[in-house]
Amino acid sequence: MNPRFSTESPPIDTVHKAVFSVAQNTDTGHKPQNEDSVGFYIPDEPLLTIKGMIAIVADGVSSAEAGKEASYQCVNQFIHEFYNTPELWSTATSAQKVLTAINRNLYKRSSEFLHLDKGYITTLSILIIKSNKAHIFHIGDSRIYLIRDSEIEQLTTDHISSGTTESPYLTRAMGMDIGLKIDYRAIDIKEGDRFFLSSDGIHDFMEDQDILNAFMQRKEFHHICLALTGKALKGLSDDNITCLALRVNKLPLETKQQATERLHYHPFPPDLNPGMKLDGYRINHLIFSSPRSQLYNVTDMDTGETLIMKTPSVNYEDDDSYIEAFVTEAWIGSRFDHKNIVRIIPNHGKRNFLYYLMENVEGISLDKWMEKNKNSRPKDLIAIVEQIAAGLIALHDKETIHQDLKPGNIMISTTGEIKLIDLGSVYVAGIAEIYNPLKRSSIIGTVNYTDPLYMLGKNMGVKGDVFSLASITYELFTGALPYGNKLENFSVHLDGTRLKYIPSSHVNRDIPLWFDGALLKATELNPNLRYGSVEAFMQDLQHPNPEFLTEAYILQHHRRFPTFKVWQALGVLWLASLLFAAVIFVA
Repeated sequence: MNPRFSTESPPIDTVHKAVFSVAQNTDTGHKPQNEDSVGFYIPDEPLLTIKGMIAIVADGVSSAEAGKEASYQCVNQFIHEFYNTPELWSTATSAQKVLTAINRNLYKRSSEFLHLDKGYITTLSILIIKSNKAHIFHIGDSRIYLIRDSEIEQLTTDHISSGTTESPYLTRAMGMDIGLKIDYRAIDIKEGDRFFLSSDGIHDFMEDQDILNAFMQRKEFHHICLALTGKALKGLSDDNITCLALRVNKLPLETKQQATERLHYHPFPPDLNPGMKLDGYRINHLIFSSPRSQLYNVTDMDTGETLIMKTPSVNYEDDDSYIEAFVTEAWIGSRFDHKNIVRIIPNHGKRNFLYYLMENVEGISLDKWMEKNKNSRPKDLIAIVEQIAAGLIALHDKETIHQDLKPGNIMISTTGEIKLIDLGSVYVAGIAEIYNPLKRSSIIGTVNYTDPLYMLGKNMGVKGDVFSLASITYELFTGALPYGNKLENFSVHLDGTRLKYIPSSHVNRDIPLWFDGALLKATELNPNLRYGSVEAFMQDLQHPNPEFLTEAYILQHHRRFPTFKVWQALGVLWLASLLFAAVIFVA
């Protein structure tokens, strides 16, 4: 297995490994060839913690004539490709992306050989154990069972017809349709849980109680598989016979004490002064200091390269949640290689203190840039927004939500290149799945740029970042904010009725209505009315959306402003003039 990403240790414990007992067996039975496939993969750390282990069974459909190839491809390709998905993706996203690609390939191959009556169709049941959860992906009539204590539970549903006038047939399978509809569920697990994966050549010829009895009577898992295979054959099974038995002997769950010891392995560095040396880096000067952290300009004494060093504030030396967030920020940042996200630089030697290094960006933060450039051309402002959006899209592509996008967290270099520089508040789907004995820090972003729904305990994911991006865009073009400063006092649900969007075209009369319409939709307090992606917002920001030029829209959103009668009087002339202005505004 050769994953395409770095295996540098994550900011989570990878020493206390999960331990599993696994056995599998597959038998041709009374058929001329075996069209089933079975497999499992338990990776080394840190992949075991980051992605989990896999057990999988596929039952190729005999009547399709290429069922053997289909089942083999599903098992082997899934195991390989799953571990090559981004580390930051959730288990569900990683599996769904891989399965969709495999299904399309099977369906395409089936279509190519349609004249030969040859189809690549197979059932598929996948068990992924990550941290303290089991993730189940299933299509067809193979099965996954959970045996806990002295009870057995079927975790999957057979996708077969229930009609009585004809023989049962599969209603869903891999390669059967270009669209993939796969069942997914996740359950909490505990040490001692046992799982049983089987093709219908086994479970169709015995009762669930027979499976449970085999687990209760035998300790060795390969004996369990052999016993159930033999029972299926005695039960006159006319199909291939495949099964896999697995036991969770140990879960990789840190105790709170273990987590604390890990987090305090590297001490906080002292206050650093120019000329001091730390782990081979010479301190040049302090760039920034806040109650939470410090930024220093440093020189790598081995290479002469100028870098930025971020150190934690001693105010939080005993705050485990803060330390974990600091460590996680560096690790997550190192997973991105994008021109609009600051690059994390790995240490070249042993690190004796808690800090991390970033590329040196020659420039200033966007908030300071706005103070110095209040009369910038629209096309220059749009270029800035485009780059911020590109950085956000790169984060979202890896299921990472920024949650604290603001001008102070954005650098603009002397050449005009934008860098997102602070990932201290990000939410990462893949990391959130891993058990943590500590209460995770829930730092929300800066008021006036952050989705107000955070204040109500609601995280809208991508839509929250869209709100922040639109607020920054609004400020770039108007020097103000879409709700003024009223978000500072937003604390209860009823406050939403008193918050009113201020049309940007009433702050800056050069802004066309269609442009303001995009800003309004992106900052809607009702998340159901807000854009669902940065891409959708940018599309309407750069290309006039006719929806924002209708009379009904204008009446609804501009009625209460003094200039409303002027807008209304222009009538039909607005459409032609605004479409013309669109070309000039963004050009």
